[in-house]
Amino acid sequence: MPLSLWGGLDPASGRVIDRHHPLFGEFVGDRVLSFPMAAARAPAPGSQGSFYLDDAVREMAAIAWALEKERGAVRATAFRDRIGTGCKLAIQILEFFDRVGFTRRIGDERWIRRADFWDA
Repeated sequence: MPLSLWGGLDPASGRVIDRHHPLFGEFVGDRVLSFPMAAARAPAPGSQGSFYLDDAVREMAAIAWALEKERGAVRATAFRDRIGTGCKLAIQILEFFDRVGFTRRIGDERWIRRADFWDA
């Protein structure tokens, strides 16, 4: 689940302060945060301040991998439905997977390049 640094996390204490986030009140200063919407130099439009815990990125990668096994390829609409977000965010996450080399996009479909990518 995304954690906004524009009011969702207290940088001084390392605690989640977004009352609607499932980790509300928890200390996350010792966890790895991933920024999947980050391009090489700047965040994608509309995604400023959205970070994901590394475990959440791994979980979304596992969902993409499962979709490929079930359907032969990963499509944005199926990924969106499975992770329970809007289409724009689902596509941003899939584009991140493309950039880091976890998936390869051809047309409207993606294929997993390395199923063990997140295990390394």
